[in-house]
Amino acid sequence: MTQYTEEVAMVLRRQAVEKWAKGTVYISGTDGYLETARNDGSITREYHRKSPCGNYGIGDKICLQEADPFEKLMDAAPLNLTE
Repeated sequence: MTQYTEEVAMVLRRQAVEKWAKGTVYISGTDGYLETARNDGSITREYHRKSPCGNYGIGDKICLQEADPFEKLMDAAPLNLTE
């Protein structure tokens, strides 16, 4: 019965990293926008009023940085994650 122990541990680790990746590192509100950084490395900005430069308006969402590949997250996530 212990032949699948490593496979089960890997699946549990993968699920824990997926959950961890959705977590928030910080939320910052400035100049009419909210900037959100997540554990997966992504950074998004959502405008709640017209930007000072005039390029973005209310409700515009932009991605400042894409999420890291999942393989990189598996290495970067804390080792003691639990579901």
